[in-house]
Amino acid sequence: MMNNGPLVSLFLCFWLYSLTGCSPKQSTYNDIDSKKVDSLIRVQRINSRTLLVNFGYDAITGIVTEQGIVIVDAGISTDLTGKYRKLIEDAFHKDFIYVINTHGHHDHIGGNSVFPEAKFVGHINFPADISERWTNPSKSMISLGSIIEDYEQQLHQSTPDSNEWYDIFTQKIRYMSAYSDVKNRVPARLPDITFSDSMTIELGDTVFEMIYFGKSHSESDIVIYVPELKLIFTGD
Repeated sequence: MMNNGPLVSLFLCFWLYSLTGCSPKQSTYNDIDSKKVDSLIRVQRINSRTLLVNFGYDAITGIVTEQGIVIVDAGISTDLTGKYRKLIEDAFHKDFIYVINTHGHHDHIGGNSVFPEAKFVGHINFPADISERWTNPSKSMISLGSIIEDYEQQLHQSTPDSNEWYDIFTQKIRYMSAYSDVKNRVPARLPDITFSDSMTIELGDTVFEMIYFGKSHSESDIVIYVPELKLIFTGD
């Protein structure tokens, strides 16, 4: 009798690939890429109490107050945001107390679960913006896999280590990290505190004023104003 084990395994592999749109190399990155990722994370001091951390188009902001650290937006994935968290912790040496999401799109909330000890704040329409990344993970994996493949092709067509190459590379890594979260079924972290029109959080030396002006880029866009630091956050 013929042993069809290897053939069946190969068929299953291709079948799973067609379902997810992503190969094993797309769900993780190697040690060389990991070092390159670390080297491309940028840290900018906006002022003595505000740190902007970004990796390409991925960005989060940490603001230190008398009562602890407030994060504005949380990036696209837990892996990248875990790196950002460490940089902000090392800079301010305080506990994380709030995460404020400017809106509910995946590239702003994907790293929310990296801050389990914090309270989350967002607009009441936030759940309406939760994408199929969480509601339909199988479909999301196909979509993310296609995006990753497209960036991989662009990398091969660009000049290594050029500005264009790095721009494409950071995008590919962002979506690879997001794919990994979907694959591992990392849940979406929804706000603990919501509001409809406006809300203010007072934290000793710092006040966060949040205002909803109506539907714009999403159903839940808010503007965050920090008067003491003369900062305004508009999300997308």
